[in-house]
Amino acid sequence: AMPGALGTLTELVVAWNELHLLGPDHLPICAVGDGWAEFVGRYAERLGAPPLTMVDTTADAIRWLTHLQGPQ
Repeated sequence: AMPGALGTLTELVVAWNELHLLGPDHLPICAVGDGWAEFVGRYAERLGAPPLTMVDTTADAIRWLTHLQGPQ
């Protein structure tokens, strides 16, 4: 999820729902920017949301996803 507004929030919640239904190994979620930190913290605390990786920049997100893929 990139820094954004209602559309990004909707995408984030849909991805969380998929994670909940399909299991945490299916679809990793990464949010870029500190704008999501407060929402993510409250959501996870109150509703038991699946794990979400928070990063500062899109470059950090790319490094995280590349690490998940492992050696090519």
